[in-house]
Amino acid sequence: IPMLLLLYPKRYSHRYLLVLSLLIYAVAKIFEMLDVEIFLLLNGSIGGHAIKHVLAAAGSGVILWMLYVRKPLSSADSSMSNLDHRL
Repeated sequence: IPMLLLLYPKRYSHRYLLVLSLLIYAVAKIFEMLDVEIFLLLNGSIGGHAIKHVLAAAGSGVILWMLYVRKPLSSADSSMSNLDHRL
């Protein structure tokens, strides 16, 4: 997905929210990998796997928000080749 974001011109506004949702998902995976360690660190109150589910839901919410607020861009905006403007 990150490669697709870089290779193709954007057609809608708020593309940065896709990047944010990917970052949230990456953090969720880290919490999942550290499940036991987080469980022990928090004295057994909650594990990393449960936190992963909360973060994954937040990432999905960011995508839903992006779909709600995005607007089509003009053809001049979507053909910009500068990578700084692609996100």
